[in-house]
Amino acid sequence: GSRSGTSSSWSHDDNKTWNGSSRGPRDDSSIKKATAVRPTPPSSSSLPKQQQQQLQPKLKPETETEPHTTPTQPHTPQPQPTPLHSPTQNENNIDNPGACIDTSLYYEIDSDVASIALSISNDIDRSHFYGGVLRLAAHDFMDYDQTQTSSYMRGNGDGNGDPMGSDGCLDWTSLSNAGLSSIWNEHSELHRLYDTKYYMLSRADFWIAAANAVTRRTSVNMGLDLIDTFYWGRVDREECLGSAERLPTTESCREVEGVFLERMGLEWRDAVALLGAHTLGRGHKEFSGHRGIWVPNDKLAQVFDKRYYQELVGRSWVPRISRDPLKEDWTTGSDPNDSNSNIIHNPKMMLHTDICLFYDLDANSNCCTRTDLFKSDGESHCPTEKDNQCSVYGGDHPWREASEAVIEYLGAPHVEDDNDNFYEAFRRAWFKATMNGMGDLKPVAKSC
Repeated sequence: GSRSGTSSSWSHDDNKTWNGSSRGPRDDSSIKKATAVRPTPPSSSSLPKQQQQQLQPKLKPETETEPHTTPTQPHTPQPQPTPLHSPTQNENNIDNPGACIDTSLYYEIDSDVASIALSISNDIDRSHFYGGVLRLAAHDFMDYDQTQTSSYMRGNGDGNGDPMGSDGCLDWTSLSNAGLSSIWNEHSELHRLYDTKYYMLSRADFWIAAANAVTRRTSVNMGLDLIDTFYWGRVDREECLGSAERLPTTESCREVEGVFLERMGLEWRDAVALLGAHTLGRGHKEFSGHRGIWVPNDKLAQVFDKRYYQELVGRSWVPRISRDPLKEDWTTGSDPNDSNSNIIHNPKMMLHTDICLFYDLDANSNCCTRTDLFKSDGESHCPTEKDNQCSVYGGDHPWREASEAVIEYLGAPHVEDDNDNFYEAFRRAWFKATMNGMGDLKPVAKSC
């Protein structure tokens, strides 16, 4: 999402409609601060060699392999219980004094969302669903602006003076949210699940709970459970004019800085962790103008792990030029100007707002990110810009913290070995982002 008519840096663009019981453990400890020690960042002057020798996995773009560990698939769908009563127009799902969310209800949502995903028969559509659910919740909280302190009702009607945040409201008319109406409409399975079973929750709470379910179910061995980050009691609104104007475009890290740091009050480490969600889903040219996936194939685009960072720093990315600057992005593996290459038909993709987390595109944007990688025949892996290495951030650059976070989240050199740094960083960032601007919310109870 972004300014009207542009695409978002969180652009999964999951645009299809799909026709939702195991219960996980509860840990009642509070959200803890990360204890991981940041590694010393490499010297900018020698980074390409160090990347190859120390930091980067030995990726072979022409022979993709899958991680040894894949996420546990959801259980066989169970018959959906009939709700105790049907929702009525006068029912207020927020102010009901008897409302309660306990671990049983929370994991029931988790199971039902997993059942929807399991009912989708092919990898492309399932990855669309996963990415779309995450994007739905993210676009709801990314319009938060800590500099706007008045209530919505006191705002001037165009969003000014209103902090917004997670409120179950998107500007459905904006191209920033293109594709999301197929994830959330009266005929979609996710919407039907909400209407028939979880109507007692606000949309905002349900979207976050559904996104939490996607994250847990797609993480390696279901190892990222966000239940302790989930608090409920958000109040929905039906109108949020100007919300899409606050979402980042894909132009540069200045957009990331403006949205995540300046308006949402997060740190670079948080922004880098949240953008790691690009490992799920794909972009669609007809919606955002960007076509492709961030990982090697659609099966891997259903796994929530650190592969996004490995792909970012472990491959030779080059610009894919467009007549519209807002639709320019990066690709790897073949010449982006060759109409017969696999880039046209099944491209791998990174946005400017991905590449700039590690490379200084203001210093040099017509470049290849890894000129030091070669095929077995001695040919460069850079399809273009073979002799033009992208620059990295110097030690005094204000965005250097982003590249340090990328290195930290890489952890061990193989994707299946260690996702702990990424998972813990995402947990903290997700908690901050979903709680921004929220007042008296309630934690998940052990029982109701």
